[in-house]
Amino acid sequence: MIKFDPPSVTYKKPVSDTWLKRFLAAVASVVGGNVTVHSGDRDFVPQGGSRTSQHLLGRAADLKVSGHTPKQVFDCLLAAAEGLPAPMLARYQILYHGTHTCTEAEHVHVGRYAFLDKRSKRAGFDFWIEGTTPETTKKYKCVKSVDKGEGFASDLTI
Repeated sequence: MIKFDPPSVTYKKPVSDTWLKRFLAAVASVVGGNVTVHSGDRDFVPQGGSRTSQHLLGRAADLKVSGHTPKQVFDCLLAAAEGLPAPMLARYQILYHGTHTCTEAEHVHVGRYAFLDKRSKRAGFDFWIEGTTPETTKKYKCVKSVDKGEGFASDLTI
């Protein structure tokens, strides 16, 4: 009998957010390859990075998946958007930095916004692209948003 190991996640840089780690494991399963996180928690802003990055809050990861280009990973997640698992009280940004990115290199970025974050109105996913052509360097475009769950942040009582 042949035994296959499920796809795994390897952390070359630390990621402290538990919900994000669970989502990265789901990415490995959906895409069907081992995920390598090459950037996670940060205390600095790299070339082309944002001063408001979720990396600085410990809630983001830049990744690659074995056997797949970053574009293929993004397209696979985009196609599976409706079926992606989303924990309650969170919204994820999935961002493809293309070959003409303002950041260090082509990659997929995943960030988790706390539900009560000003950018997060409802649990779900926002898919963004940047740097897919020379003209779109430093130009971010949301290509799809998927809401999950029933409640809005304004419906919560704390």
